[in-house]
Amino acid sequence: MPHIFFQNVKLNVVSDLAQTLTSEIATIIDQPEDWITYYVNEAQVIINNEDNNTECYVTVKWFERPEELKVKVAQLITDYLRANGFETVTIEFVVIEKSNFFENMKKY
Repeated sequence: MPHIFFQNVKLNVVSDLAQTLTSEIATIIDQPEDWITYYVNEAQVIINNEDNNTECYVTVKWFERPEELKVKVAQLITDYLRANGFETVTIEFVVIEKSNFFENMKKY
């Protein structure tokens, strides 16, 4: 945890981002690197009836964490994606209540 979902971002960009930022994110949130997972949905963004390849939407699903950690993680992801051609990076944090999370029937 966290699970980080990317929309309108190519697989190769997310793969490079994961290689570049996973250790930094793990340090910020004080979790092992292998607890961070990335998901890619190469959906197209359409604005004014035209494809838009300069905007992306990122959802970070995780257990409750302090605001300062959200800001640090959001800044890392935003900086990376903007450096890779995205003009608008929207990041949404979704808090998963531990009582609602099961992994292989293990409740957290």
